[in-house]
Amino acid sequence: MPRSDLNMAGLLRVKAASPTHSCGWQLRIRRNGELISKFFSDRYLGGEQESLRAALAERERLLARYPSHSRYELAQRPKASVATGVRRIIRRRNGKIYHYWLAGWQELPWKWVSRCFSIQRYGEQKAKQMADEACRNAQAAVIRGVRRVRRKTKTRRGTRVSACWVASWTPEPGGREFTRSFSVAKYGEQKAYELALAKRQEEIEKLSSQL
Repeated sequence: MPRSDLNMAGLLRVKAASPTHSCGWQLRIRRNGELISKFFSDRYLGGEQESLRAALAERERLLARYPSHSRYELAQRPKASVATGVRRIIRRRNGKIYHYWLAGWQELPWKWVSRCFSIQRYGEQKAKQMADEACRNAQAAVIRGVRRVRRKTKTRRGTRVSACWVASWTPEPGGREFTRSFSVAKYGEQKAYELALAKRQEEIEKLSSQL
């Protein structure tokens, strides 16, 4: 069959760059964000027509296994949650494909934090759970600026130790750190913690509104 009568979608003719390399057909199909690529060599398959037939047969097999989706079906897919910042990603290194669940959150108005959890290492379900947990603990993006400290104060009767929750924030990267303390003795443990956390959030919101 003349080549002009064939559907050549996904196929590319590759010419040898040197006598030591083989000509052939490169098959590329993208599904679900992943690129499937295979090369069919004229030298090993017996010629240009033979390698083309092998590439076409493999393309039909892959298309049957990974059918394309309509625009409607693609639109019905669940989107990454903006609230949690969890999404599935693919990365390529040294010609290999790696799958991850990524958790990302905004720690400061100018600082984005992310963590990846390997599906190959943990499995699909556990990697997703770990990413979800990381985002739930993204309260640490705020709580990281809240800490409990014990302070020593010298008095006439000796040294007095008092505890407090401290909120800290930095108006700009590398700039001066500001703090506000809330005494445990005055407010109680839980209330002092909540006041420090609220103060931290209030300052971060002010910084965000100024950007």
